[in-house]
Amino acid sequence: FPASVSRMASFASIAALFPGALIAVDTPARAAELEPALPNVVVIEETTIPAVDMHLNLYYQLATRALPAEALSPQALQEASRRDGFLAYQEGNFDQAIEQWSQWLAADPLNAEALELIGGAWIQKGDLQKGLDYYTQSLEAGPGQIHMVIRRTELLERMDRPEEAREQLNLYARIFPENPDILIAQAQWLNRRGRRLEARALVQQLVTERPLNLEARLALLHLQEQPAQRHATLRSILDLGRAPDSQVAFG
Repeated sequence: FPASVSRMASFASIAALFPGALIAVDTPARAAELEPALPNVVVIEETTIPAVDMHLNLYYQLATRALPAEALSPQALQEASRRDGFLAYQEGNFDQAIEQWSQWLAADPLNAEALELIGGAWIQKGDLQKGLDYYTQSLEAGPGQIHMVIRRTELLERMDRPEEAREQLNLYARIFPENPDILIAQAQWLNRRGRRLEARALVQQLVTERPLNLEARLALLHLQEQPAQRHATLRSILDLGRAPDSQVAFG
């Protein structure tokens, strides 16, 4: 119903002509007012989940009363589990997040995102091995996930397994030789092993080959030690930001 109609004093009588219909109103107060006469009243609220690792999604929640599970399609049930898992994760309830995402995974066993999220929740709980297991399964389900490769290698290093991390980075560097994120991750691995000169040379080569790659220049900045070099890199980053090719046209 249009908002102008749902706000009418006689709206309960109008809505009663549609038995079994789900009536959406715009405030909890209006829902409470209509509930004695119309049992199927929900409030629709539009909210956004804060960004975590790479997530900023728009969710539509039934804030006052959820739709019954039997009224949802399989895809809607999966999205509800995904959403509820994010909400639990944001509140620090990692067990509940794992439970919700596991329901999603049970309905879609090869979903790489669900596997990644469950792994991340286990890591937050302090179980790095379980986190690694799920990260591995996520990569098996979606082998082209470069961000997942990098997360898994960082976790391997955290677990004091740097050689396994190196082997995985080298494998993906052979599979995706032109991917700058893998090359930057290799340089960061070298730097963490105290091989700073090699790391800097690798990133400098990447900057030479990909002069418009901002991430490469930022990585180089963190690896440089001489003030003059750092100043030059900072200046190049500012110049890159001002370049027409790096700007989004508007209007």
